[in-house]
Amino acid sequence: MPNNILRLRPPLAAFICALAFTSMLAAARAAQAQDAAAATPRAAETIALMRADLVAKRYVAVIERGNALLSSPRPLSRDEQMELWQVLAAAYYPPEVAAQRPDSAMLPLDALVRLAPDVKLPQSFSWPGLDSLLERSRSRVFAVVTRPVSEYAVSTTEPAYLTVVATRPARFRLTTISLASGVATVQDSTDARRDVMLRIRAHDGVRTLISPGRHELRVWAEDVSTGDTTVLVHHFTASGGAPPAIAAVPAFVPPTTSTVSTARRGAIVLGGLAFAGATVAIANGARAEGALRREYRADTRALIVGAAMVGAAVTGIFMERGRSRPADEETVRRARAEYDARVTAAEAAARTRLARYRVTLRIDPMEDR
Repeated sequence: MPNNILRLRPPLAAFICALAFTSMLAAARAAQAQDAAAATPRAAETIALMRADLVAKRYVAVIERGNALLSSPRPLSRDEQMELWQVLAAAYYPPEVAAQRPDSAMLPLDALVRLAPDVKLPQSFSWPGLDSLLERSRSRVFAVVTRPVSEYAVSTTEPAYLTVVATRPARFRLTTISLASGVATVQDSTDARRDVMLRIRAHDGVRTLISPGRHELRVWAEDVSTGDTTVLVHHFTASGGAPPAIAAVPAFVPPTTSTVSTARRGAIVLGGLAFAGATVAIANGARAEGALRREYRADTRALIVGAAMVGAAVTGIFMERGRSRPADEETVRRARAEYDARVTAAEAAARTRLARYRVTLRIDPMEDR
């Protein structure tokens, strides 16, 4: 047994050494990345220097600083990216013809409109030539962005609105999907537009559209000119009271009255008696004559059948309910008034329940893009 333990110790020691080396290497790389990030100037400081170089018309220096900032390990926020793309575009395409590089300027402009399709250049950067390039970028890049707020309060009468902006006219459709049930609900849609306010409803007056729980929000956009489509997805949590139950109101049925005709009842009785008498008469009339007739008694089956017919006639009298006909106008009017009152009360109760139904939508935060 001791020899076996000795044979197992060297592999175990090698494994421990390898594990320690891997941990040290990861720690060294993390420290190196931290040192590089610490050595890199802050994005805001670099962009401020780029702005100063742009005012001084040192366009090459602006481009070099911008490229260095893009290659740095420090992540840029959305606002920092917006500023960076604007300054770079202005440096690539200044008013001085000799310094203009339109093809290079299109790259930061394309990135800019993807972040903000409706962006306008600051007055310090704007001039007709650069504004024209920006419009050209908007025309060749199909980009769509949503601008949700962190929280919406939604009721039956007060829907929420989501701002959506595109670089080109597009058709939009907003759909919410319950992650619990998988039920998808089309909330709103529009025709060709560049910027829209899409409506988000909690209830449509008949059915619940958003119930408490986790949901997915999808904005579908289709470019009118090319047919290209894109889908933007957000997740949100809905919290609030239980959805109201709205009972359906039955349709109005006009009242009717039943009439029983005395003549009809008499016809039933007379018909039954006539058939019963005819049955008995036929049974007796068909008997043989003479000694044979005296030898055999009358057939009682005919009497039974006749009695049954009489009983059926009497039963038919009591079962005859007559024919239904519309009630008189006054009866119908009273019934209609009662029905309208019930409908009004039901609608008022439904409106009260719907007015109390409110949900709060909390949109999950998204990382800067």
